[in-house]
Amino acid sequence: MKEFNPPIESRPDDELILISLNNPGDWENEAVEKARNELRKRNLSEEEQVQRKKELELNELKEFDISIPDEQAEKIQTVGQAVSYLESQITK
Repeated sequence: MKEFNPPIESRPDDELILISLNNPGDWENEAVEKARNELRKRNLSEEEQVQRKKELELNELKEFDISIPDEQAEKIQTVGQAVSYLESQITK
């Protein structure tokens, strides 16, 4: 069993949520599984995790003063599509 630094168990909820719900390949499978297990121990439902991830993403958008028009947001289905859209707006 691999040790992570800092240990997965000591990380805040928000960080665990980002680890467990991010794109596959961003984290080692073992880290993702440990994060998911830790969130279950903390009694955070998948619905709560998804909601919190959305809040974190919205806060990040606000930090950069970026908005996505509703008609464009309806077309975005994946994190990759969101990133592509944001990159296209930043480079303008």
